[in-house]
Amino acid sequence: MSGLSVDTLRQQKQLDLGYLIDFYRNYPDKANFFLKTAHFDALAGGPELKQQIVEGRTEAEIRAGLAGGAAAV
Repeated sequence: MSGLSVDTLRQQKQLDLGYLIDFYRNYPDKANFFLKTAHFDALAGGPELKQQIVEGRTEAEIRAGLAGGAAAV
């Protein structure tokens, strides 16, 4: 994807949301990008991340909105 090694990604100590945001922005059928199951919401800890991506927020905006311990996402 980006040519970064696994070790480099681990050193970042946070999930790179940029890939997910870019995939969503470039996906032609946005209504079906997130499956109708609740799996994504369950993994993300609720529907907020999905909603922020759909709203077009940047990774920096999403991170700024995270509270407390979730800031390491």
